[in-house]
Amino acid sequence: MKALLVGGADFAARTEDNRTALSIAQKKGNARTASVLMAAGAKAHVSCEDLDGIGFAGDFREFWKRAGAADVRRCLAYRVKKYRKSGIQRYTLHVAAVYGRPEAVRALIDAGAKVDAKSDCQRCGRMHRDMGTALHSAVLAGKIGNVEALIAAGADITARDRYQRNLLEIATANGNAEITKILSDARKKLYERMGSVARDCANWMERNFWKYGTAADVKRCVRSGKKVDARSDKGWTRLHFAAAYGNVEMMKALIASGAKVDAREENAGTPLHIAAAAGTPGAVHVLLDAKTNAKAKSKNGLTPFDVAKKRNKRIQGTDAYWRLNEALHE
Repeated sequence: MKALLVGGADFAARTEDNRTALSIAQKKGNARTASVLMAAGAKAHVSCEDLDGIGFAGDFREFWKRAGAADVRRCLAYRVKKYRKSGIQRYTLHVAAVYGRPEAVRALIDAGAKVDAKSDCQRCGRMHRDMGTALHSAVLAGKIGNVEALIAAGADITARDRYQRNLLEIATANGNAEITKILSDARKKLYERMGSVARDCANWMERNFWKYGTAADVKRCVRSGKKVDARSDKGWTRLHFAAAYGNVEMMKALIASGAKVDAREENAGTPLHIAAAAGTPGAVHVLLDAKTNAKAKSKNGLTPFDVAKKRNKRIQGTDAYWRLNEALHE
């Protein structure tokens, strides 16, 4: 090796897949060869064969730890040239969000990665197998820069994983104060932007009204003639929607205005069934306090407690969960 270098061998030469001699030596674990090359001036190079995050075999964690925007673009182009198809898989952005740097995350998004795609990311570790978005993965991994990069790229900060956990809940549970603040500030801005439009009484039948609205909005719209038990094409009343979003103050206002707490949608589910399925403990408490029928069964024979037990880990073990159980035996 030394003789070749002394003889003028180009240590920066690359193979077809853009690997250098140093990257091959590091890959093979040949520390002695790597040290000789580095002493001669060779610099560490990111190999596209390490990009398991977009379909290659290799040390994908090492790739994302070192990869910059140029490396991502180069390796995506290499993938297209060699395999004639895109290197971006459903979970690629998730992997980058967990192991990579903000510039690599941004490069993937610029290349077409879907910022809000959900994935059961097997390569991201056990805690990332909950069908969340890349932003969920970044929050779970505590990657502040990647959280900021994804939010700046328009990631949905209201997204939930398969257990109906939102991002703010995850960050708070992990004790990451900085990420919690970033998400809280972003959500506040979103609500300020969306709320003024969504809360117009003309949007009484729209989901966002019940997501962003307040008790005052309910009272104002009811006074203007809106019906508290108006139904969607699936038979959902306004109380079903408010329960799904856990909008406690709107639920109380609806109930005070005469909304039927045991109204059934097309599958015979009550608002309490919806609250149990969505994993919104506050909504469960409001409905139980309003004396809703906790023993009501949907078309598939499930009570609200059955729904909470089978479909939503988020609510399991909470006071609301045990209240549902106790209500079955009253």
